[in-house]
Amino acid sequence: MEKSPATAIERWVKSYCPYCGVGCGLLAGVASRSVLKIKGDSDHPSSRGDLCLKAVYLPEVLRTSDRLLYPQIRTCQEGPFKRASWDQTMAYLTSRYRQIIDEHGPDAIAFYGSGQLTTEEYYIANKLAKGFLGTNNFDTNSRLCMASAVAGYVSSFGAGRTPLLL
Repeated sequence: MEKSPATAIERWVKSYCPYCGVGCGLLAGVASRSVLKIKGDSDHPSSRGDLCLKAVYLPEVLRTSDRLLYPQIRTCQEGPFKRASWDQTMAYLTSRYRQIIDEHGPDAIAFYGSGQLTTEEYYIANKLAKGFLGTNNFDTNSRLCMASAVAGYVSSFGAGRTPLLL
């Protein structure tokens, strides 16, 4: 077992980084159901054990005292958030979406997906937004986040991709 400042790591759990669309492989050092340390997974094909600082500081982010652990609902903009069950939350969201769509049409709602969604998850989210709710307003971090990078590549290198380094 590897030592952490306060507790010994009980096991290492394979995972992936939630921050960008690369999906670097992580090994999470866990003890007492808490993530104590993150290191790169050398067997993962996209990162081969390397990590950026975002992933390294993930344990601290998971342990903040103000981290939201349960659904919260407020019934008006000025009202306080109150803890709710998942069933209450889903019923409330269903009702609010229905109200918004009935009053303003389906294009009054939009979805913004994570760069970490799988192809299958994108498909399901698109079916929900476009096929079921009737809005075309669905986009993702994986496309929008890269827009400024691509613009920079074009102005700097003349092409919308990273240059090949030989």
